[in-house]
Amino acid sequence: MAEKEFRRIDREVESEMLADPVKRREYMQAMERKKYLNEVSKRVRKEMHMYG
Repeated sequence: MAEKEFRRIDREVESEMLADPVKRREYMQAMERKKYLNEVSKRVRKEMHMYG
C-alpha cells in the first residue's frame, strides 16, 4: 500500500519535472548518466566473473 503511494508521488514529481524544460533536460541527462553507469558496471561485473 505504501509502495503504491510512493509510485504515485514519483509519477507526480516526474510529470512536474518534465513540464519545465530546464528540469526536463537535467532529468534526461541524469537518466542517461545512470544508464551509462549501469552498462559500465555490468561490463565490469562480467569481466570480473570471466577473469576471476
